[in-house]
Amino acid sequence: MNTIKAFIMLLAVGFSERCLAYETDNDVSPTTENESETNGRYIIQIDNMTEEDCYFWINPTPVGETTSQALVRQYFWTIPKGGVFAFGHLITDPNIVFGDCGIVLGYNFIKVLSPGKSFQVILLSDGNEAEYVERFVIIPEREIERYFGKIPDYFLYKNDHIIVTVD
Repeated sequence: MNTIKAFIMLLAVGFSERCLAYETDNDVSPTTENESETNGRYIIQIDNMTEEDCYFWINPTPVGETTSQALVRQYFWTIPKGGVFAFGHLITDPNIVFGDCGIVLGYNFIKVLSPGKSFQVILLSDGNEAEYVERFVIIPEREIERYFGKIPDYFLYKNDHIIVTVD
């Protein structure tokens, strides 16, 4: 049991380092807790304590020391294998109108965290959660607006949490 608690603390510290690398004001505060040690359910809460909106998404691959500009380019302008267009094409094409588009993690999931708001990622995992957390990206709205202006609301994830199964 102490091993699991130590792992969760390391996971939280590792996530904090990655998260703060993308938040220039260093005011996005993630916390991790293991709610049920027997079923592999981990809750990661991200709090926006800045004075501006921040965008959060889960990258298809770990982000490492990648710059904000490269992360935006990769997530929005890389055409998925077998696809015809990238997420950025959908956002910028005035001829495409969506009502309720399906959410696909790693391709079109994006959440806006307003100042003072929180978001939870609930990971259901049997041991790969640390690698998955390395995919989290948080970028201030001003960085995103350099490329798109304002992302239309119908592309933004509305709930305050998401449940992710990690294989």
